[in-house]
Amino acid sequence: MEINVPLPDIQESLDEKFFSIGDQGIIFDILRSKMYSNPILAICREISCNARDANREVGNNNVPITIHLPNVNEPYFKVKDSGPGISPDRIENIYIKYGSSTKREDNTQTGGFGLGSKTPFAYTDSFNVNTVFNGIKYNYICFIDDSKVGKISLLSSTETSELNGTEILIPVKQCDFNEFYSATSSSVRYWSVKPIIKGREIIFNTIDYSIIKDDWAFIQEFSYENSIKLIIDEIEYPLYYKDFVDENLQDLRYIRGEIFLFLKNGEINLSANREKVYLDNKTKKVINDKLNKMFSSLEEVFIEKINSFDNLWKARYYFYNINYSFCEKFSHLYWKNIPLKEKNQIRVLLFEKKKLYSRDIIKKYLNYNLNYQLLLVL
Repeated sequence: MEINVPLPDIQESLDEKFFSIGDQGIIFDILRSKMYSNPILAICREISCNARDANREVGNNNVPITIHLPNVNEPYFKVKDSGPGISPDRIENIYIKYGSSTKREDNTQTGGFGLGSKTPFAYTDSFNVNTVFNGIKYNYICFIDDSKVGKISLLSSTETSELNGTEILIPVKQCDFNEFYSATSSSVRYWSVKPIIKGREIIFNTIDYSIIKDDWAFIQEFSYENSIKLIIDEIEYPLYYKDFVDENLQDLRYIRGEIFLFLKNGEINLSANREKVYLDNKTKKVINDKLNKMFSSLEEVFIEKINSFDNLWKARYYFYNINYSFCEKFSHLYWKNIPLKEKNQIRVLLFEKKKLYSRDIIKKYLNYNLNYQLLLVL
């Protein structure tokens, strides 16, 4: 992911000194274990994304990675890719260095901060890296010793006929098996190329969007629940209404349903731990622009749908469902030059064909607070 950091324009200086690290152990401990509110979720997200990035690096975009979930007989979490492998030089100058990354100029890959490969240390003091690079298989162990800095040790290197690729193996406590299962499921649920899952089965249910377009989608909920989810490079990030200042979007708080915005790498900024978006002015503007564009597209969708009905009753029933979800935002719509919102606020109920409704239920609807019209589909 491309990361752009603006540099100040300094014309001249009387004296300059570099910032440095006094106690490396403390800083590395912060980077490893104090950054993540949910270390297991961070591990599942970052290690699986790194594996997908490795496949993308060599053009294997449509080749799934393999994820092994921990179980009683095999108590480890393992992720394997079909990427380029990690050369000894790359291990020394990229992999073990915090902040070093090969992805910083590339929006086809998810990472870029040079922190994700170290996330296993947020859970365990040691994990294994097995990688094949150009006919040599290298077996490493990464571990924390008394220095708390972290080390990597080469255990073996042997010739092999295996194809290039890397696997990361992390030992897991039995009490955390289910959490690794849940974290993996949520981390990869939006991926178009789902990973091969071993150890346990994950059933990826199809997301039943009410409306879906190229860069947004909506799921209507007949409740008071609402949310916005940002899907950035097929990874989900939450977004909260209170974070918005755009006056045109204040009524988002009253929408009943889930809004999904699909974004590419580099469109908006992420926090360093990649747990959420970094809501600077650039990011807020991009999100607000996309939401405004979504509402314009929604109106076109609703107008087309309303005009497809062959009578006013059905059009009005659909219209009131829209306004239920969007809090009167589309109250100005018409069906064949007839305003759908009536002055006396009469609501329309639809009783569908082949469904049985008791006389008491119908009476309840008719007498409850508002006036209703019945549309019986026979």
